[in-house]
Amino acid sequence: MGFTQTIVTDIDGIIVDYQKLIIKYVKEYLNMNITFEDFTTLNNIKGIPRDIDNKIFKAGFLKDTPKTYDSIKFLITLKKKGFKIILITDRPPETKEDTIEDLKEIPYDSIFFKGEKNRIDLVKETTPSFVFEDNPKYIQEYYALLQSNERRPFYRLFFPEYIYNKFLIDKLHSPFILTYNTYESVLQYLFK
Repeated sequence: MGFTQTIVTDIDGIIVDYQKLIIKYVKEYLNMNITFEDFTTLNNIKGIPRDIDNKIFKAGFLKDTPKTYDSIKFLITLKKKGFKIILITDRPPETKEDTIEDLKEIPYDSIFFKGEKNRIDLVKETTPSFVFEDNPKYIQEYYALLQSNERRPFYRLFFPEYIYNKFLIDKLHSPFILTYNTYESVLQYLFK
């Protein structure tokens, strides 16, 4: 049997357009209008309470999340090419039912919720070929892991160039960390 490549990917910000989800929640529940430019960091949005994630999770807002067609197409392509797909999220376990229902069109092999598996431990255990992450905190943790290990636990870390993580582009220098604007560019890189 041949080698199966594995990817570990975050859900919110990678598969789900989490910024659009926050904008929708803020408009419907807080009666405020915000734009993408209002995101100064992932969890710091001008004029919005810092616990916005918890409010979104508790409001049952995860049943019909905005996903990009490109992310769905991307994961379907990887699955057809034989990749094992592992999802990881900071969503609490009580959102599991809504999340699984919401991701029914997304191919994946396993999913881990907050508290079920630490991201760093997961990549050490699964040694994925590729990791996809948008959260600056976790990007920096993965970077530290890459810098500290003689044997790399994964081959490449990809992160999308979002307003809240662009500061990392100049900060993290490694041939193993790549940024992207489109999933098509990632597919071209992976299958060139």
